[in-house]
Amino acid sequence: MRQMEEFREALEFCNLHDLQYSGPKFTWSNKRGGDDFVQERLDRATTNGEWLEIFQYMTVEILATRSSDHAPVHVMACIQPQGLVRHSPRFFYEGGWGKQEENRKTIKKVWVAKIQAGNEWQKLKKKIEGSKREILCWRRKNKEQNENGIEQKTKQLVLFQQTEGPDKNEEIEQIQKDLHELLEAEEMGWRQQA
Repeated sequence: MRQMEEFREALEFCNLHDLQYSGPKFTWSNKRGGDDFVQERLDRATTNGEWLEIFQYMTVEILATRSSDHAPVHVMACIQPQGLVRHSPRFFYEGGWGKQEENRKTIKKVWVAKIQAGNEWQKLKKKIEGSKREILCWRRKNKEQNENGIEQKTKQLVLFQQTEGPDKNEEIEQIQKDLHELLEAEEMGWRQQA
């Protein structure tokens, strides 16, 4: 209790205020079963008046706990409302794509197909362009499936964590494991792009 009182005094001394948030009510769970199960709202986003004057457009969201016992707190702050600026990305072949059977078949189909017109260099160029086109179609479909899977698993996780109890721990752990695999595949692509 003394530590909590000192924490409150520190917030008051620094003129920090707790921000409004959306998402699950609790940010921490001990993940135990039965009567030992406890959950609390421990994690918060705070700010002072000067910061709020600079960053007038802001959202605070409590995200689903994917592996930790603490939920991440996501703060998005902007000086002014901003639209998304999209640039057309350059094409890079990602190493992980060759490990996926469906993509290997797609590429093989392009390279086995007969091309009638042009010399050998023109045929090679057409096969490379055809491979790129097919890979981009496959990637778009695969990315959508992966993103939908991440979104669905995250929604399931939020739902289970909002109604969390000792009887839900196994389901939560399985969803977190599935979500981890999907996020790992997505991260591999981001790492290579970086």
